[in-house]
Amino acid sequence: MHTLHYVIVKYRYRLQDRNAHLIVPMRAGGQLTAHPRAPEMSIPLATVTSARNTVRLRPGIRFTIASITKATIILKSEQSSGTPFRIASQAFRDDDDLPTILTSEPAGLGIVTSGLVRIGMTAEVIDFQNGLGDKLMSLRIGLISPTVSDSAIVFENIPDGNITLRQDGKPDKVLGKVVRSASGTGRIDGTEGIGAGNLAGISTKSLIISSSPDSGPPQSRFTERRGGIEITTIMDSLPSSLVIKDELNSGILEGFGFAGKSHIADVQRENGDWERFPSVVGHRADTFIRPHPKGQVIAFRIQPSTGTSTGQAIQAVAIQYEKVSLADAKQRKVPIVSGMHTLRISPTDPGRVASIKIRIADLLFVMNVKPFFKTWDTTSLPDGVHSVVVELLDDSGALITTTRQEIYVKNRNLATELASCQW
Repeated sequence: MHTLHYVIVKYRYRLQDRNAHLIVPMRAGGQLTAHPRAPEMSIPLATVTSARNTVRLRPGIRFTIASITKATIILKSEQSSGTPFRIASQAFRDDDDLPTILTSEPAGLGIVTSGLVRIGMTAEVIDFQNGLGDKLMSLRIGLISPTVSDSAIVFENIPDGNITLRQDGKPDKVLGKVVRSASGTGRIDGTEGIGAGNLAGISTKSLIISSSPDSGPPQSRFTERRGGIEITTIMDSLPSSLVIKDELNSGILEGFGFAGKSHIADVQRENGDWERFPSVVGHRADTFIRPHPKGQVIAFRIQPSTGTSTGQAIQAVAIQYEKVSLADAKQRKVPIVSGMHTLRISPTDPGRVASIKIRIADLLFVMNVKPFFKTWDTTSLPDGVHSVVVELLDDSGALITTTRQEIYVKNRNLATELASCQW
């Protein structure tokens, strides 16, 4: 009998940058995570399903978030010749050569719609070492953004109407003019299931406001769930668009820090106070001008929504991601393990097997004494799905067979951990 000797060195990387940020690995299987200021921890938000054409991105390149929709985040390099970069949900498919990271959904979409990222936020390509010691090229997106005060922007829904910034304790400030009013809502991609009044798309050229409720029948070929309007600088846009003057674009759309469900739109009628944005799906040409006891819609207002902080938004996405991934593991009958767990291997031909190797992430276990079993601490791995690779070896060390299965590690109480985070 021979003896196998192994030394396994594990180390964990301590982040130097204590500011709150997102880490987006550029490798399939990696976890997109949020990192609060303190205490130091990694909060899983989504799984990276694929990373295409990202090899051209080198550490040190800086990007700015230029566009946000329900399915994608577009980032542009601060360098004049830089290539745009995209983070997209798994549902998004494209064959072009734009560097793209696809993430799992619905948590991937939650990162966008919860308002965790905003126009103008900076992102940098870095060499990042995760908690298991793996070195990954990743994108770090800072979550520290300009403070959004108790203010609102009002777009009058009439030609030559004013675009006004309203702030508590300060006089109104006219930012620009409306070129063309919006009479109705239309079928706009990305608005389905967002919730009436929530922002479904934000870029330096336009804002998309959803009129679609956040609940309803599942999307199918027979059921329309899209609906909304666009506030845009593009003159030849659809009739369901409120057109504003282009030269005022950066001051209105980019400077206000609009973001997903962190901002909400409502409407004002001729003879009434501000009220909820109409809930309409499909195309309706007269949503804002049809007969109504309070008259037609004369203005749209966009303002920060109340009661949702960055920490609360991250908590919602993290818990949703955990819920979905755990449900998937149960459906596929993946073993769920926690604490100290014992692995037992029973070869079908035990006479040939002299030793066994088991690999789980960066863990390596070697057994050469029968019966083959190993008790290990599952808290050494992050929660989630991990592959267990088992190699059976004969007396000469030759490989007999390799098997692979999945386990789901579940040790953390995310709700409790997130309650102590400082964002």
